[in-house]
Amino acid sequence: MPATPNVGPPRSADESLPATNCEALLRRACFGHLAFARDGHADVLPIRYIFLDGWVYFRADLGLSEVIAHSPWLVLSVTEFQDANLVSSVIVRGGCYQTEQTGTTIGDAAALRGIKELRDRAMVGPQRKPRGRRSSTVFRLHVDEMRGITALVPRPARDRSFDDRENQHVRETERDQTAPEDKRAAADSVAEVVRHNVRGSSHATAPHRSCATYAR
Repeated sequence: MPATPNVGPPRSADESLPATNCEALLRRACFGHLAFARDGHADVLPIRYIFLDGWVYFRADLGLSEVIAHSPWLVLSVTEFQDANLVSSVIVRGGCYQTEQTGTTIGDAAALRGIKELRDRAMVGPQRKPRGRRSSTVFRLHVDEMRGITALVPRPARDRSFDDRENQHVRETERDQTAPEDKRAAADSVAEVVRHNVRGSSHATAPHRSCATYAR
């Protein structure tokens, strides 16, 4: 019998996230994927970051720093599971800038706050082994564009329970798939009964030979 579908009918369409919800997600999370152009190709790099006052702060090694110097327009993707069936994702686009010599005293002070928060968040968690001198630079990505969605995550039937509508969908699908097989099985049963009756009838009408006949 063919396998039953893993996912029932669509429960709802993807929902857009308001800007306030997008910003809240960016503040809660600390890990994302940074997309950029390198040597004429798109590339993606996982990064740890913090979000503060409309800026995304992160560290870049020498290679990424060179990429930013040539093309400072970057995209950040951050994903967060809301529960077993729902996931939210936020996409940020903007220009990337250094955190030193921003051009204004206010800008320098804001950048310094971002650097300190990025540093302090890294201290949270299990104690790590001492590392050598850092060879990375802190950059900040300005949030020029931001959008987000919350979407339903399809999961195999064995991993989650279905709601009433999904259970009904599975039952109807199973009935549609098994109906032809049930008909074939019924036809095979009728054919077997007919063959059995034919064999029985042939035995009953065959001429009977007595022991005396075989004795001759």
